[in-house]
Amino acid sequence: MNTIEERPTHPLPADALRAAFEDQGLVAPPVPAGLAPGLRELGLGQFASGPVAPLRAAADAAARLAAVASDPSDRLFVGFGGHGVNSNVLHYWLVQAPLVLLLTRRWGNVYDDPQAAARRIDGALAAADGLAGRAARQRAEGRRPTGHWLVVVDEDGGPQQCGWSDLSAASLAALAARGVPDAVPALIAALMDVADDGPRPT
Repeated sequence: MNTIEERPTHPLPADALRAAFEDQGLVAPPVPAGLAPGLRELGLGQFASGPVAPLRAAADAAARLAAVASDPSDRLFVGFGGHGVNSNVLHYWLVQAPLVLLLTRRWGNVYDDPQAAARRIDGALAAADGLAGRAARQRAEGRRPTGHWLVVVDEDGGPQQCGWSDLSAASLAALAARGVPDAVPALIAALMDVADDGPRPT
């Protein structure tokens, strides 16, 4: 099923999130333990924890990163959105120090192979699980300067960015200019690379 339809009400947001993804034939996305108690349902197929309004109001990834730089509070937004027959997406936006992950995947579009799209979404969300903890360990071990964040932007049809940043305007601009061909594999490389300026080219 590729459309969000009315479904039974679940008393707990975590159950509603799991049901929404199961209805779509997808594996439920990871919800970090620190954000789970604040999880709430915003509307049909959309869930959040923490202050997500600035992320949702932002016009693009650059504006979302600027919002995070202004307020790096932990937060999560996950949900289905879009309109029409070929412009629907799934968003998974996670800010959990020292990780900023802005993931957007096509989903439910009339010309897409639903099984292939589901594999891409499930694979990306599986790669995201636990990344904040691993990034935090790199900082704790002194492999990254205090105040540096692992920033990953992976949008179908949009920007692909991955690297370490202090979230300053200049640092984020340099990250955007560098870009990567595929942010999810580069994200794994960034966690293994000890260079302070992000993943080395392969």
